[in-house]
Amino acid sequence: MNHSDHHYAELNSIYYPHDITGTEKDLVGDKSKTTCLFCNQSPPDVTFKKEAHVIPAGLGNRTLFYLNECDNCNDRFSHYENELVNYLTFDRIFISAQKRPGSGAPKFKQKGKQSELKMNPDNGSLNISIFEQEGIFEIEEKDGQKIMTFKINNPPPYRPEDICKCLTHMGWALLEEEDKKLVSYIPDWLLGKIDIYPLYMDTAFIKGNGYAIVILEVFKTTNEESTNYPYLIRFTYGTKIISFYLPASPDTKVEPIRFTFCPHIPKDASVHPTTWTIPSNERLKPENIIYTWGYQAKDPRTDIKNSKPE
Repeated sequence: MNHSDHHYAELNSIYYPHDITGTEKDLVGDKSKTTCLFCNQSPPDVTFKKEAHVIPAGLGNRTLFYLNECDNCNDRFSHYENELVNYLTFDRIFISAQKRPGSGAPKFKQKGKQSELKMNPDNGSLNISIFEQEGIFEIEEKDGQKIMTFKINNPPPYRPEDICKCLTHMGWALLEEEDKKLVSYIPDWLLGKIDIYPLYMDTAFIKGNGYAIVILEVFKTTNEESTNYPYLIRFTYGTKIISFYLPASPDTKVEPIRFTFCPHIPKDASVHPTTWTIPSNERLKPENIIYTWGYQAKDPRTDIKNSKPE
């Protein structure tokens, strides 16, 4: 597997606070056009009544919308958005990103269960309600190290292919017309008319409290060795950085040269990206997710122990 810090340069980007409020909208598209940007259909065959979010509403986007996305395409793309939101469930909680004003802080609570994970927006504390018999959360303290592990069992499932499609749908807003022509197959892929396998994606976990802003970027290749993947779409949210390599054609099979440079990562941070090769549309169901946290002090009344049920 090859890596490089110099094969791509930023083409376009969007930065915004995850908790942005207000009524102003940033619209992507052309008001003079009546055809859908993706399926190329026009009224009366399609309608344009729904709000078409560039970045999923479930991740806090209330300002950035597509002008020329029809309702049929919007319905299809919402399935991809749900998979990305599932993958970023706990990041939404850690940065307290609301779906909409007044919707309250995001939380994780399985249906029919009482155990709950929720951020307190008033003081920034993470509230964890544990009912041991449910076996959803497990906390264990490492003796004398001021370190604890927090295990979440049966987290939400997600489909990696749809995460790639969601990033592509978002990144499409940042491509100029001449760039879209180089990857003109994309609408057919997003609409399920063609399949592309394998797909290649990288994910990185950044230690800390998570980014205060949401970052969407598109990079373009600057090296002949990377022309099989002319664009890279990167989404930074919470504690995650997700990168998807957009192939030059549906027939591209060779693995991309991985682009590891990211200016948003602190220089002293130790980051080890996970490289993904996605061979199908399989939906993954993780057994658990484990977080390791350090702390300076704890309430003397608190007893942290292995909470795994007997």
